[in-house]
Amino acid sequence: MNEFAFFGRFSGETARVCAGFPSLRPDDIARQVLELHERHGQAIGNALQAAVERHSVELVKGSVPPSSVLMMTIARGRVPSLASFGKRPDPARTWIGEEEGASPSGDAKRGRSKSQPALERARGVIKEVYPEGVPEQTTEPNASLCRRVGEKLKHAGLPDVSDDTILRAAGRRK
Repeated sequence: MNEFAFFGRFSGETARVCAGFPSLRPDDIARQVLELHERHGQAIGNALQAAVERHSVELVKGSVPPSSVLMMTIARGRVPSLASFGKRPDPARTWIGEEEGASPSGDAKRGRSKSQPALERARGVIKEVYPEGVPEQTTEPNASLCRRVGEKLKHAGLPDVSDDTILRAAGRRK
């Protein structure tokens, strides 16, 4: 990204940084922000190059998870199959018992949706396993569907999802 493109895209952020240093010239601060951006980009490029070299065998075998940063970088333009899982669960809510399947929180009662990472994980895997849509239950029984989704989650190194959640994600339960 050249200088004009950078400031065209990040002018608001750069202006806020400049406002934080009233004793310095905005042009000097903007130049430092651009240089920081360039150094950061170079460091990421170096890290990705090292990762490609280190994981070349796995890349050739196709065993690198599609949701990894490495695969998202190499397969540009391709949306990773397991990219959208929602937010991570809030540790405090987990601690007080508002885990998956617990009663709705106050936010949910007021109309705000609660994060559902397990349901999102299941939906992402179902889209990957069944790109043409989930087959009818007579063709793919619930037990088979749950087993396939569970195996795919395990292969991707993702947390397990209950069969009930998988069936809700597949549209077979409410």
